[in-house]
Amino acid sequence: MHTTSTIDKLYTALEKHQRQLEALRSVSLRVMRSLDLEWVMQQAVEAVCNVLGVEAAAISIVDPEREELVIRAQRGMKAFAHEPVHLPKGVGLAWETLLNQETIIIESWENEPRLAVPSFLDEHISSTILVPMLINSEPIGVLSAMTRTNHTFTPDEQNMIAGIADQVAAALLNARLHEQTRQQSQERAFLFNLATSIAPLRDVAQVAQTALARTLEYLGWPTGAIFVVDETNAELIPLAQAGDADAVKSLITSTRTLARLPESQHTLTTNANGDRQGIILHIPLQVHGHTLAWLSLSTTESGCLATHLRETLTAESVYLGIALENIQLYQKMIERERGNSVLYQMARAMTGYDLPQMLQQMLEELIKGIPYEAAEILLTEQPLQVLHTHHSMTPEQLAELESHLYVFLDAPEHVVENRIVIQNGQEPLDTTQPLAYLETPIVQGERTAGGIILARREPFTAHEQRLLFITAYQLGKAIMATQLFHQAQEQADQLEEVTRLLQEQETQRIHIFDDLAQELRNPVTFIQSYPELLLDGGLGPLNEAQSQALTSIQEYAQLLAHLVRDLGAMRSAVPEKLHTEQVDVGSLLHTALAAAQPAAKKKDIAMSLDLEANLPAVWLDPQQILRVIEKLLNNAIRFTPPTGTIHLSAQREGATKIRVAITDAGPEIPHHEREMLFKRLYHGNLERAYPGAGIELALAQRIVESHGGAIGVDSAAGDGNIFYFTLPVKSTKDGA
Repeated sequence: MHTTSTIDKLYTALEKHQRQLEALRSVSLRVMRSLDLEWVMQQAVEAVCNVLGVEAAAISIVDPEREELVIRAQRGMKAFAHEPVHLPKGVGLAWETLLNQETIIIESWENEPRLAVPSFLDEHISSTILVPMLINSEPIGVLSAMTRTNHTFTPDEQNMIAGIADQVAAALLNARLHEQTRQQSQERAFLFNLATSIAPLRDVAQVAQTALARTLEYLGWPTGAIFVVDETNAELIPLAQAGDADAVKSLITSTRTLARLPESQHTLTTNANGDRQGIILHIPLQVHGHTLAWLSLSTTESGCLATHLRETLTAESVYLGIALENIQLYQKMIERERGNSVLYQMARAMTGYDLPQMLQQMLEELIKGIPYEAAEILLTEQPLQVLHTHHSMTPEQLAELESHLYVFLDAPEHVVENRIVIQNGQEPLDTTQPLAYLETPIVQGERTAGGIILARREPFTAHEQRLLFITAYQLGKAIMATQLFHQAQEQADQLEEVTRLLQEQETQRIHIFDDLAQELRNPVTFIQSYPELLLDGGLGPLNEAQSQALTSIQEYAQLLAHLVRDLGAMRSAVPEKLHTEQVDVGSLLHTALAAAQPAAKKKDIAMSLDLEANLPAVWLDPQQILRVIEKLLNNAIRFTPPTGTIHLSAQREGATKIRVAITDAGPEIPHHEREMLFKRLYHGNLERAYPGAGIELALAQRIVESHGGAIGVDSAAGDGNIFYFTLPVKSTKDGA
């Protein structure tokens, strides 16, 4: 009997353990069947009630965001059936169980001082067991079972609920991991879809509208706005907004308050939603620590922002900041290209010399870079005014526009004498809202020559201000160039008139020289004949004084005859009157040297000739060049003292010229007089000591230059003077 009783007890115990294992298996199957966190917890409390046969059960989960225990699932408690119960940290038996990580059993709630929520007493709970739920020794919640009658939880029941707690903890871990994975997947999908939607956009407003709509849809929040920071005054400009008008107004106010803080303090900020329930979220969109814009969101739902949402929105802010920066850089590049194109077109329009037409064309090009409704250019020094508009403007509107520019330039309003008004449109200018004006001066050097004013209903941007400033600078240069052109044109006209008068005078002078040469030829011949007749005794004997006087008269008569011939030769010393042929320069020098020998012998002057071997023949007029050599020889004989020496030479100078030089022993010619020697009727300081007509060297220069050559002189004290000229070596008569 004893053995049978023991076996029965063992069998009963085995059956009990079997039922417990089956119960645990059933609980495990139920809680592991789904990854839905709420469903798992509700199934767990149902299983506890069924397996242990208790009237009520509950699961409290740690909320890390708010550091509270929240009853997330319960069965059998009517007072907490519709809303979660929050247990502040450290308050109540549930927190004691969790912090100590040990099971607590309460036989009776009556007079229990550790009761966290007094309303528990309304449930008439008598006995309770609280078991901590752990994951890798980390407490995540509390599983509790309750009865409304006095009940003593046996060790088996304690083990059973502990086993269920472990099963539920594992199921919650799986559900939580699944929830995190799902959230991460949603976050990645949200960020990917946002990036895909924004990538093709090139307008900041479109990016803001798209980003705001997708963010509100992802969060399930009703209200939001995106503000861009104006670079000029750091003010916030709304780009996109959604939701209730009052809520948006509240967002604008709170965001502007945060934007005034230093950029180092711009961070993701969560605020209470004022008198409304819910929260306001402010997210700065930054690049390299610089805030470009703000994303502000609000909701009326109570609670706090989950960590994963905060991380997602932070990632979104980084992406949006980069996207906005790229778009702003792209828009600036487009603006610069458009501005450069407009400046180029305006620069082309400013190249004319008709000032009113140039200003009209410039205003027509300017509107392509800076859209305006009315524009005016005023030049105060011309004075000139050009007004261009695409609307029909009343006299009062025109006067208002002009008044703005006059006040800006501080110029008297009666300064304009020439006014041009161009109206290309019939639609009246709408003045229901104030016009925005943009003015800039036209500067020339350090003075203001005028100004430009533009008017339209929308404010002007900083880029447009810079573009207009550059335009005014270019216009100032163009106006100055136009003024210089007209001045140069006037000077050119004056110079042309002076040239014409000089040409007339030159023509008259040539005619005078020709007429003088013609008229003097016969009297000179007559004058020359009588001294010869008298000196030959044809009119009777002469005494010595008479003979000397006649000899002097004869010399000056010969000088006068040479002058008359030289005057006639001046007219023929031009390229078109030359009779050129190929000539050996050496033969011309021999001929000239032989002709000058008698005059040289009278002064006992020695003459020599040096010719370079194989000199090429030169295309020239032999009579004219021979006259040049004779003039230079006569000049050398005149200034060389008796018993002196004159040396002639001819040699190559480079590959294209021949140089002929005549060296005398005359006195040094001052440096400042050398160029003047070849001027007509000029002798310099030697004129009194060495008489001459002063036209020989001028004639020699004219002949040489008519051949395409050059003539000059070198002089040094004690070494005499070297008169030289060069002639080009030509292969044909025309010089090819």
